[in-house]
Amino acid sequence: MNMCKWIASRDGSPVDLSERLYMSSYDVIVRAAVKAKSEERKVMVSVFMESTKLATGFMMADLYPSVKLLPLITGARFKIRRLRRKVDEVLDGIIEQQRAAADDGDDDTKLEDFLDILLKYEKDGTLTTDNVKAVLLRPEYWNDPEEFIPERFEESTIDFNGSNLEYIPFGAGRRTCPGMLLGQANMELPLAMLLYHFDWEIPNGMKAEELDMTEGLGSTLHREHHLRLIPIVKRPLCARA
Repeated sequence: MNMCKWIASRDGSPVDLSERLYMSSYDVIVRAAVKAKSEERKVMVSVFMESTKLATGFMMADLYPSVKLLPLITGARFKIRRLRRKVDEVLDGIIEQQRAAADDGDDDTKLEDFLDILLKYEKDGTLTTDNVKAVLLRPEYWNDPEEFIPERFEESTIDFNGSNLEYIPFGAGRRTCPGMLLGQANMELPLAMLLYHFDWEIPNGMKAEELDMTEGLGSTLHREHHLRLIPIVKRPLCARA
């Protein structure tokens, strides 16, 4: 809702839609993971965005790992350590706050977030991970499996809920990703709101087929250049009572 309000305030002016979607996604993740205050969330979102750029960008030191001085020369090591210190400071404070709130029986602890669950597991739990890439990319199930072809799912009965083992991006069975519903809601609800409340135009009279769809480097598939569009409010957002 906050993202749509911000976009509505720029009615008729170009906005960097990619950046707003990134910020909204990070904010939702932080809210679900920890009971962070507004300022703490802002710090964590900014750190996550900067960390993503560092982790998915090009680093000369990665090409020559035997040259120990390269991380120092490029400044990569200092940037990573600085981000880690920032995250540690914020998370340490949040963890102590939630431990204290739990010990005091604070009403806020009735609504558990991911950190509350991890703090419980700290005493008697364990966590594991899975890798399903080899299954997802099997050519006997998919034509050109490493190509981005979303049209392949049109009129298809295959879904991502774990029922079809040839397509299990979230895993299947007892090891199904617990974040599947969060990821689905975080994609479908904002998209529905953006399409319901706004019409969209491309700046400078460009046509859709003229958009630069060059893919960028990173851990996930994304456009190399951010998507800038002009929002036109067609259904105003209702003000809260």
